[in-house]
Amino acid sequence: MIDIKELKALAEAATPGPWGYNGNCGFRVWSTPLDCYVFDTGTQPDAEFVAAANPAAVLELIAEIERLRDSHQQVCENYNKVSYASEERGRQIDQLKAENELLRRLASEIGLELRKASSWICREVEDGTRSATHWAVRLREKADQIDAALSRESTHD
Repeated sequence: MIDIKELKALAEAATPGPWGYNGNCGFRVWSTPLDCYVFDTGTQPDAEFVAAANPAAVLELIAEIERLRDSHQQVCENYNKVSYASEERGRQIDQLKAENELLRRLASEIGLELRKASSWICREVEDGTRSATHWAVRLREKADQIDAALSRESTHD
C-alpha cells in the first residue's frame, strides 16, 4: 500500500517545476526561470513518465484519493443509516400486518354475529318477543374486542 503521507511530503518538498521532457531522453525541471536541471533517464518513455509524474500531478492524485476516501466513508455511513431504517420499517410493517389480520378477523366475526342477531331479532319481532338481551351482550363483547384492538393500534403511532 502506498504511504500517502510520505508521498505527499516528498511531492511538497520537490522542486515545483515546471517539469518537461526535452526530447533527448531526458527531462528538465525549472525551479526558477534561470535554473534548469536536466536528468537522463535512459529511455524516452521513462523521461515522459517522470516529467508527467511531477509534484503537482502527484498532489492532485493524492487530493483525489482523499476526496474519494471521504466520499466512500460518507456512502458507508449513509448505507448503515438506510439499512437500519429499512430494518425498522420491516418490523413496523410486520406489526401492522398482525394488527390488520386481527382487525379483519374481528370484523368477520362481527359480520357473522350481526347476521345472526338480525335473523334472531326478526324472528323475535315476528313472534311478538321483545327481549334481545342475549344478542345485545354478544354484540357488546365483540365491540369491546374491536375497541381493545384499536387502542393497541393507537399506542403504536
